[in-house]
Amino acid sequence: VLYLAVFLLLSGAIFTFELVFFDSGGILILSFVKSQISAFLAFLFLYSYVRARNKRAKEAFCCDCSVTLEGKKVPFRAYVDTGNFLTDPVSGRAVVILEFSLLRNAFGGEFPEPMTYEFSARFANRAKMIPYYSVSGEGKMLSAFLPESFTVNEIPRSVVVAVSDRPLECRGRFQGIIGPSLIGGNEL
Repeated sequence: VLYLAVFLLLSGAIFTFELVFFDSGGILILSFVKSQISAFLAFLFLYSYVRARNKRAKEAFCCDCSVTLEGKKVPFRAYVDTGNFLTDPVSGRAVVILEFSLLRNAFGGEFPEPMTYEFSARFANRAKMIPYYSVSGEGKMLSAFLPESFTVNEIPRSVVVAVSDRPLECRGRFQGIIGPSLIGGNEL
C-alpha cells in the first residue's frame, strides 16, 4: 500500500509537467501548485479505497451469534479471530469470549462480575476458569460458564463462554470473539 501511495504521488507530479518549447529546444517545467493538488487528490483516492476495503474485510469476519442463559437468548455480533484456538482444558470445547457489559445489559444489574465469588455461586456446577496467554506472553484467567445453548449464524455449537471485563472493540462493532473452528459445517 505504501508503494502504491508513493506511485500515485509521483504520477500526480509527473502529469503536471508542462512542455514549453523555445527556439533552441524543449524544456520541462514542473508546476508546483498543480503537482501538489494532483498529489493530494491521489492521496485522497488511495485513502478512501484502503479504508473502504478494510471496512469490508472486517465486516466479512463478523457473524451473528446468540447465547442462551437461564432461559434468556442474548443475540450479539462476534468477530472471527483466526488466531483464536482457545479451548477448555477439561472438555476440549471451543471458548467464546463475551464482553461483561453485554451480559450486564441483557440481565440488568444482576449479572455478577467475572472473577468473583458471586459469579461462581451463580453458575454452580457450570462455572469454569479458562487460562489464556496473550501475544505478549502475559497469562491470565477468565471466568467462564457452560451456556444452555449457543448458535453461530443459526447453527448450534457446543462451547464454553468466557467473560471479559474489558471491551473487546472500541467502536462497538462486535461484543464477542469466536475461533475459526466455529464457522461453517454442521453442529459440533
